Formats: sequence, C-alpha cells, structure tokens
Amino acid sequence: MPSSRDRQLRWSWVVGRVVWTTLGVAFTAAMLAPLGCLLLYSLADRFSPTAAMPPAYSLRWYERFAADPHALGALLTSLGVAALATILALAVGLPAAWALAGMRTWAAPVVEFALLLRAAAPVIVVALGSAVLAYRFRLDDTWLAVVLAHAAGSLPFVVWSVQPALEGLDPEADAAARDLGAGPARRLALMLRGIMPALLAGALFAFLFSMDEFAVTFLIAGQRLVTLPILLYGALQSSSVQAASAVAVILVAPSALLTLAVARAIGDWERVLGTGWLR
Repeated sequence: MPSSRDRQLRWSWVVGRVVWTTLGVAFTAAMLAPLGCLLLYSLADRFSPTAAMPPAYSLRWYERFAADPHALGALLTSLGVAALATILALAVGLPAAWALAGMRTWAAPVVEFALLLRAAAPVIVVALGSAVLAYRFRLDDTWLAVVLAHAAGSLPFVVWSVQPALEGLDPEADAAARDLGAGPARRLALMLRGIMPALLAGALFAFLFSMDEFAVTFLIAGQRLVTLPILLYGALQSSSVQAASAVAVILVAPSALLTLAVARAIGDWERVLGTGWLR
C-alpha cells in the first residue's frame, strides 16, 4: 500500500501537470488567436460585425489577390527586398560580429551601444530619419533606399545572433588548421561551418524584419515601390476586412514557411556538428 506521503506526491505531480498544461494551452491560444482570427475572416465570403462567426466561407479573396497584378507585384517586391536586405545585412553583420567578438578596446562598447540604440529607437523616429536621408540624396522611391533601410534595421539582430557563436569558437582550432597548411579561404569555410546555425538564425531575423517593415518603407517609397505591408495598409483603408485579412495571411505565410525551414535546417546542422565530422 502506498503511504500518505506517496499519495500526496502523486497528487501534487498530477495537479502540477494539469496546471502547467492548462497554462501552456492558454498561452499558445493567446499567441495564435490573432492569426487564427485573420485566417478565419480571410475565408469569410461575407462579414458581419455582429456575428461571432462568418455566415459563409469562400476563397474568393485569395482568388482576387492572385488575379491582381498589383497585389502579386507587391508580394514579389516584398520578397525581393527582403532577400537583398538579408544578403546585405549578413555581408555587413558577419564582419562586424567577428570584429566585436575579438575587440578588447573602448570601441566595442560604443559599437554595441550604437546597435542597441538602433534597435531600441522608436520605429517612427527611424523611419523619419531614413526618409530625410533618402530625399536628401534623391533616393526616394528606389529599391536602393528601401534595401539599405531594411538592412540597417536588421543589422543589430544579425550581429547579436552571430557574435556569441563566434565567441564560442575554439581559437586553437583555427591555429591548428593554420599549422596544418589551411589557407585563409579554408579557415574561413571552417569558421562558417562552425557558426552556421547562428548565421541561419541571423538571416531569418533579417528576412522577417524586412518582410514586416512598414513605417520606413511607407515614408521612403512612393507610388512605384509597393510592398505587402503597404498593400495591407491600403486594404485596411478600403474597409474590407476580408481582403485585408487575406493580404495579412499571405504576408505571414512566407515568413512562417521560412521559419519552419530554418528551424529544421538549424536542427539538422547541429546534429551534423554533433557527430564531429565537420570539425
């Protein structure tokens, strides 16, 4: 027969399990509720503000999006800007993270503070400053200005993702590779293999930042350069809840798919690194 203490421990375990499961479900539901609401109303054939659920469903809002060259152009523009901004942020962020990882002078805290200030500054303030610069150099409504602004905004997240991985590398491994005759290119390849999960995470953050960026793009871009967030803003102004919801779901879809792919790639890469054959 179990003792009273064993029964108390068992009940405590059951109660704790129920409480934590309930909290986990509630937390997950709270996070996903806005996205679920958007998906629901993007499939609504009609919208009634007084009804708890849409009275009818259809795919006509997605079909309207697919048949609209302006909407498809906005999707391609968002993807193109995000891809270019991600490449530029990685090209600048990797050397910056490498320099910060090995920097032991007064300049390191200054650079880190600058990155923190850039990320913590209000979005509208950064957008206004970026627009002033773009108009000052006559770069408004150009891909160059938008890509530069998006890359600058995502740069802190790339550095913060890569810098800890660089600091965790074994310096003796690079020295051993040099002693064994490995050239700079080979040693760089070995370093990149060691920090690949961090690079993938940094690239993901940069891409997500660019896809979601609205304020900077809205103030810099004009009539020719329209991204999905700007298209979503226009759909909201038209008072079409279903059309705006469909655009919002399409805006989230590439980011969600890329997040799943990168998470899978990071897991696979870490398992490969764990085997030791890449080291």
